[in-house]
Amino acid sequence: SSLLPYTKYKFSISAKNDVGSSARSPVVICQTSESVPGVVKYVTTETMDPPSATILITWSTPDPPNGEIKEYKITWGQVRHSQTEEITVVGSTHNYLFKNLFSNTAYTFIV
Repeated sequence: SSLLPYTKYKFSISAKNDVGSSARSPVVICQTSESVPGVVKYVTTETMDPPSATILITWSTPDPPNGEIKEYKITWGQVRHSQTEEITVVGSTHNYLFKNLFSNTAYTFIV
């Protein structure tokens, strides 16, 4: 079907035969189920005080959200190392402050 996830729809029904159509039923409102969220498209980083030891990462809501976002997972690590770490933040949050980072070190962040 072509219904979108996590979307409200209104329905009413009438019957039809060779003689004519019936009156419409009362309107029924329903909502489709949640689905996998879209991609988080806008991720930004900003160096905070103390300089080069703290980075604020900010992101947008997935497009489309396809439901209530319960949490975000942020994978991060130093670019020169293949090892990464993952943290989880609540779905109402759209930023996270990374502290105690090494100066003059490149990091990668994935939301």
